[in-house]
Amino acid sequence: MKNRERTPQIAAKQSGSSIAIRRRQFLSFLLIFVLLLQCMPVLEVKADDVEITDINSQIGTVVTEGDEISWSGGPLDFEYYLPYGMSCIDDETDTFERSPYDIKSVTVNGHTYTRWELYGSANDDSGNLAKIKLKATSYVVHFDISDSHLSGTEPEEQLVDLGEKVATVSDPVADNGYEFDDWYTSSTGNDKWDFDKELASDDLNFPEAPTELRLYGRSKAVTYTLTEDDNGGTGGAIHTTEYSFATGS
Repeated sequence: MKNRERTPQIAAKQSGSSIAIRRRQFLSFLLIFVLLLQCMPVLEVKADDVEITDINSQIGTVVTEGDEISWSGGPLDFEYYLPYGMSCIDDETDTFERSPYDIKSVTVNGHTYTRWELYGSANDDSGNLAKIKLKATSYVVHFDISDSHLSGTEPEEQLVDLGEKVATVSDPVADNGYEFDDWYTSSTGNDKWDFDKELASDDLNFPEAPTELRLYGRSKAVTYTLTEDDNGGTGGAIHTTEYSFATGS
């Protein structure tokens, strides 16, 4: 009879002991998981006081010369590209000992690119992050005065970021009988460039030169209007005619 009374008590103790064991196992697993997370490589981008630790969320982030990228993993290869990733203009391998890595400027054809967009990455054969690609956010603005009635020195090229304005330039010299008309986005079209507008990707010259905006200086013939009054101002027909000394008409 006494043995029967002890059986529920023993079962209750065994059940409580089993729960305690499972709880300790869970806590041990949780501790190991946290320690593993702390050992995982972390990528930090410090730009405008913003820190990002997930490379996938970094895509599209704009960094500037002097900003820092910290990496706790192995060697990283940084590749710098012209807009739209047309060609790699510089690459540099950054080792763990050099972390953090300072974003730098790259000079190409006399233009110094200082602002970059993180637009890609690549892993090594083991699946570890090994490469970061940065794309320049600036575009070359070229001024063309190949119009046969314009002369002088072409204005210097400009390096302009998307969202910024192209700086105004001096007008070229026009031949006698002609005057400078304006800057256009093509040599034959009617789209004048507005220097008060901000540069947008739609303004770029595709597909020939996706890294630049080319503006064309255009001339026009000077015209004069001759008014003829058949009746000497007493009323009647008045004729107006436009003449151009440049075209002889």
